[in-house]
Amino acid sequence: MKAILANRTSGCTLDNVIVRKEWNALSLTERIAYTDAVLCLKSKDPLTPPSVSPGTLSRFDDFQATHVNQSSWVHWSVYFLPWHRYLMHSYETALRNECGYTGSHPYWDWSLNGGNISAQAMFSGAVGSLGSNGLSVPHGPVTLTIPSSPPRFAQVPAGTGGGCITDGPFVNFTSNIGPFGPPLSDTAFEYNPICISRDFRPTNLMANSQYANVTSTIASANLDTFMVGMNGLHGNGHTSIGGLQGDLFTSNGDPVFYLHHAQVDRVWSIWQGLDFENRKNQVTGTLTLMNTPPSELGTIDTVMDLGFNGGSKTAGDLASTIDGDMCYIYG
Repeated sequence: MKAILANRTSGCTLDNVIVRKEWNALSLTERIAYTDAVLCLKSKDPLTPPSVSPGTLSRFDDFQATHVNQSSWVHWSVYFLPWHRYLMHSYETALRNECGYTGSHPYWDWSLNGGNISAQAMFSGAVGSLGSNGLSVPHGPVTLTIPSSPPRFAQVPAGTGGGCITDGPFVNFTSNIGPFGPPLSDTAFEYNPICISRDFRPTNLMANSQYANVTSTIASANLDTFMVGMNGLHGNGHTSIGGLQGDLFTSNGDPVFYLHHAQVDRVWSIWQGLDFENRKNQVTGTLTLMNTPPSELGTIDTVMDLGFNGGSKTAGDLASTIDGDMCYIYG
């Protein structure tokens, strides 16, 4: 990407591109500036009208409401990669434009510390972290619900926490809507506050999200093969954190969601950059989650939106991080 930018004199260039950094590359001051901006967004009035989502109480909640509303088709479909890129960019833009954040959005490299989530600084619970595991509470296996048609269910083992987080900057956060979302719930947007819970499963990352897993996905010859690896990496990240991350719809009520999805976007961006001109406009998947019910293939002209957080864009509009409305790369 840098080589492309180096030849530009207008638009997105090396002089104005935003460089997203891994959490560990941020100074303590930069980490606190980021979490302060998230807290700011949580304090801002929402754009979503109460008539649409009574439980959406802040700008931070606006993004959760959008994810809840669209989760039944933006996963395991053509929408997944470009839609979440759009969500990430709009969220980063809100932090910068509405809360005075001057940094870039950080990402979480799953493979650090051999994939041991409990050993990663981001989750240490110390000042400058995102908080640690949830309170340890006795519980059994957790059932995950996938809103396919008909719904599918998967059980994952109990983690090492399960309760509310008790440290870090988001200890007083609440997820105000859910659980679930349409079509599984008719009351998903009602005010229903719960704490931010986590349930770390350290062995998940250690087994399935180490450096070799990431690089083998990046080495995929085509986007279909890439998505096989990415679906595993993406799902494994959520499951390793557990708690609220076990709800496909409301998972972005925990700010850690956005660092996880920045890494998803980063891995896709690296894959694109290996053959940018041929790969930037590639899409894969149909218009429905897991192709249930069966639907037509998506295209570069497939339209997606973010509701009150952003207007309509095509997959093509979101294909490049250095063109159109976007101007960022990963460091």
